Amino acid sequence: MDNRLLRRIGFNMLMTLFFTNIVSTSFVIDGYALENLNTYQKLAKDAEVIVLGTVDSVEMKKEIFGETGHKPYYVNYQYITINIEKVIKGSTKSNQVIIQSTRAFMDDPKFSQNERVIVMLKWFEDKKYGNYYALLGRAKGKFSVLESTSLGNQVMNDVLMKRGWKMNLDNFILDITITE
Repeated sequence: MDNRLLRRIGFNMLMTLFFTNIVSTSFVIDGYALENLNTYQKLAKDAEVIVLGTVDSVEMKKEIFGETGHKPYYVNYQYITINIEKVIKGSTKSNQVIIQSTRAFMDDPKFSQNERVIVMLKWFEDKKYGNYYALLGRAKGKFSVLESTSLGNQVMNDVLMKRGWKMNLDNFILDITITE
């Protein structure tokens, strides 16, 4: 074969590999961004109950989490009482929900009294630990509602904050109800 032909074939193969790599990488990057962008929509789809409300109280209790050998292992639990302003998904038996959550791990959510929040919840019935609501995705299932006069109320949580995003409250509620 002619050297020119070999070079042309080699060049074409290199260009094909180059463009294939660029295109596949951009799909991976887009797929990754899309997956993270819609994390809250996935949580909303899996949630049994989603409420907008205000934190009435946060009570800390040290309780048995499990056992190591024959000794009980204790962790701090927080019991968060939320006064419901609006039920976005599902139904509740009263105008309050009480959420049980640990405060033993770095990604456990933090709640403050009078904080306005949207929480995505799942109901658990457990013979050992009792019946309780828990946040889906731990801190990812808690969204703080920030009061803002110029832009309307804004929604924020760890997932959105890492990207520097705040969402308008009404748009956020619309976004999570579309997933049903």
